[in-house]
Amino acid sequence: MKELELEHISKLGFGGYRISPRSEQHKEALRLAINSGVNLIDTSTNYTNGESETLIGQVISEFPDTPIFICSKAGYIQGHIIKEWEALRKLSTTAASLEKETVFIHDKLLHCIHPDFLAQQLELSLERLNRSKLDCFLLHNPEYYFSDKKNSSLNQEDFCERLKKAFTFLEEKVAEGKIRYYGLSSNHLPFPTSHPQSVNLNTVLKILNEISSSHHFKIVQFPFNFLETNAIEPHYDGQSLLDVIKSNKLISIVNRPLNALTPEGPMRLATYEYQQEELSQEDLSDLFSVCLHRMQKKLDRLSPGTNILSIPFLKQFQAIWAKLPTSDAVDQLFVSHFFPFLSELWRTEEMSEEDMKPFFLLYDAALSMSRKIMTIRGLEYRKELENKEIIPPNSKLPLSVLAINSYLQIGFDHVLSGMRTPYYVEQLKALL
Repeated sequence: MKELELEHISKLGFGGYRISPRSEQHKEALRLAINSGVNLIDTSTNYTNGESETLIGQVISEFPDTPIFICSKAGYIQGHIIKEWEALRKLSTTAASLEKETVFIHDKLLHCIHPDFLAQQLELSLERLNRSKLDCFLLHNPEYYFSDKKNSSLNQEDFCERLKKAFTFLEEKVAEGKIRYYGLSSNHLPFPTSHPQSVNLNTVLKILNEISSSHHFKIVQFPFNFLETNAIEPHYDGQSLLDVIKSNKLISIVNRPLNALTPEGPMRLATYEYQQEELSQEDLSDLFSVCLHRMQKKLDRLSPGTNILSIPFLKQFQAIWAKLPTSDAVDQLFVSHFFPFLSELWRTEEMSEEDMKPFFLLYDAALSMSRKIMTIRGLEYRKELENKEIIPPNSKLPLSVLAINSYLQIGFDHVLSGMRTPYYVEQLKALL
């Protein structure tokens, strides 16, 4: 496949977070994005347990003559990757070093940028993407180093040594023809350089120049949106992160452009006026009652006389399921907790499609309610932005398009957006 040159990468990128080949809608969204001119696709080895890369590999195989630039990332050890890491630990000739440099956050989340782990993850990534070479491989949030619960002697010097080992390895992989470029995806890059957990780009560049004056570190990825503006603040000795990127001829990729983290909770910089389904409190109560009845019937067979609402998780679920502020929060609750709870409740028999139907309806209702909440907050914030003349008043363009266009005008090279449905792709096509 023809390689895409950096200057020809689309300004808008397809974010591969939470996509899976089990969803035809996700596949159709990526096809539409590619056909619309999107040629930058971002993913990670840990996104949906590797299924994000699998879907991307399947869909791009349908476009053999279309040059596409794919970024993937590695560092997280969670889900299936825990087993991959454990297998590597048993086989690795540097097992002691690998284990020492693995960060422990909790039982289900570890992090590692040791060369042996990166090598394993790169090969698995290439296999799932059905490619012999990756356009760009990023270290994924290496600042997790500072969250190690088993290491009391955390310091910037040791952190930099780990980065140097990882960059040396990645430079070797460029020489081998396994990757074209490499870089960093870090939430801490925009932090003030005085912050004890900063990922200081100037320090990173110094490390790289020690490795090679002609290194292939090219891409930096980080969050930016209207509410999280650290990347353009003078946190780098009077310069901004964006200034440093530009002066060193690097490429900037913005992630989380529409999902802002605020002290009051997550804020979605998009509205869903045309996706809202009107659901009354009575509708919601009736739907939950149907689900509750099915769960109670199942529990009666397992533990006669036990009230399903006496289970602490379900009591908490009942209180919050229709009040979640974002679709991400809905997915977190349902995919990570509620559906596994149902699987455990039905553990003695397989759940039929009929069994699952009311629970999927409940999930859809929760998404609908979150869209309503997001739209109300988004419209209020849009008015604020208009009053401050940050976006044009009375524009017919959606808030999401106005936001991403503003970031590009500031000077960022590329902006990723999670376009998991054709609806989202259609909405953002105005940027292409």
